[in-house]
Amino acid sequence: MARTLKVYVSCALDELAEEKLAVKHALQSLPLSVQWEFDFTSTTSGRVSDEYLERVWDCDFYILMIGQRQSDPVAREYETASQAEKSIVTLVMDIPREPEAKQFLKGLKVKPRPRYFETMEEFNYQVQAGVSDELIKQYKRLRLDEKEMKELARQRIEHIAKERQQSRDWRASVFMMVVLLLIVGVAVIVGRGKNAPPVIERMAAIPTQVTVGKTADVQVWARDPEGGGLTFRWQASAGSIDSKASSDSPLATFRAPDKPGAVTIQVTVSDMLGLETEEKTDITVIDESSK
Repeated sequence: MARTLKVYVSCALDELAEEKLAVKHALQSLPLSVQWEFDFTSTTSGRVSDEYLERVWDCDFYILMIGQRQSDPVAREYETASQAEKSIVTLVMDIPREPEAKQFLKGLKVKPRPRYFETMEEFNYQVQAGVSDELIKQYKRLRLDEKEMKELARQRIEHIAKERQQSRDWRASVFMMVVLLLIVGVAVIVGRGKNAPPVIERMAAIPTQVTVGKTADVQVWARDPEGGGLTFRWQASAGSIDSKASSDSPLATFRAPDKPGAVTIQVTVSDMLGLETEEKTDITVIDESSK
């Protein structure tokens, strides 16, 4: 089942309506095997309710959108997201602002810096870029697929290079690419440091004795302490062994060789960060024709 990521979008009422809808499309267009779940600022015009603040606490990403005006509910939601140390992406429309909105924007203490936009095309890019950078940094905590994150990082590097090339700012381009590569590298190293290898609870062959040329089923019961996905690699000292489905399957079929003897079956279980655990079991191959 695909991982669900919750996004809370905070914006003053009756502003940036088109952009609010565009957030969904922009994130759903990312090449990721995740399901997006969206919440938006309360539709009430007065105080923000505890229910909505709880949704901020529960979200994975907090997107703050600032237009012409500012409201108390948005300020409360932003304060809650900051206290909860959420991944915050700030999107600012480059238009004249009312004094309260100017003061609010000036007082923001968010990292990374706010992302400015004028057109819808720029908005879509900034949404995807901002969330992608946070996904890459936080992928281990969010239990996302490492391969997808590396591909996402590669795409971000290409986009940054293209963006800087168009602005002829090659030094900034090189700097941003190095920073992004460091983010991915550190995330993997830190993730592995905190990550425990898979735990194999049991391995069994059924039956444990087979006739030459016949087959036996082999299964391993394993789990990832962090709750992530596992892959399985099978080996046999003689004969052949094939997974019954794919590398994601803990089941395999062993076909005995043409000569009797003891055969060792080994399985290597790997987690998403490449940590491995091995286990072995023996199968006895007999030749009934010699009896």
